[in-house]
Amino acid sequence: MKLPVEILQRIKLEYHREFVSTLKRLQDLKKVLDELKDIPMPDAVLENLDTIPSEQQVQTEAAKQRTQVLSPEPSETESETESSASQSDSDPKNRKGPKRSKGKRGRKSIWGTFIVTRLKSVQRPLTLDELTNHAIVTKKLDPERFPRIRQSIVNAVFGLRQKNKVVTVGVKGTREKVVSLPQWLDEREKLLPEYQVS
Repeated sequence: MKLPVEILQRIKLEYHREFVSTLKRLQDLKKVLDELKDIPMPDAVLENLDTIPSEQQVQTEAAKQRTQVLSPEPSETESETESSASQSDSDPKNRKGPKRSKGKRGRKSIWGTFIVTRLKSVQRPLTLDELTNHAIVTKKLDPERFPRIRQSIVNAVFGLRQKNKVVTVGVKGTREKVVSLPQWLDEREKLLPEYQVS
């Protein structure tokens, strides 16, 4: 099943906005660098200059990341825990009675990282439906799983809110809420003008 044209158009519009915003940011950076071209660089920076990727390398890496299918992989700590557990089980010296379970939780959710990364990438608050559509497109998921994916994202947003990594804000004139980064709010917990949702 393919996504409806309207959803694809909305997603394309999001990526176009993101692209235009990134280009503008790059132009601003280039303008400042051009103004500072006569200022010498510190020696420490010049020594490390060869480790800074070139513009072409950055573009290539960005293209790879756009086309790469993100798949959940066990974290380093999980694999280390598993390998150390298998070593201690095989070595009789390391056994000190029955193994006590610490209630190790299951596989870490990929959605928390996805949500924060996506918000930083598009640089504007997103609704749960928009986040779900982005997930379906970027992770090449089956659109028929929309309700399940949306529910996973809802659960992840709840967890992120508990850790103060994201906040949900009501959209004026609607019952809709958007997911936002905390730094996009003012002291009254309202979206800053540049992050307002129309």
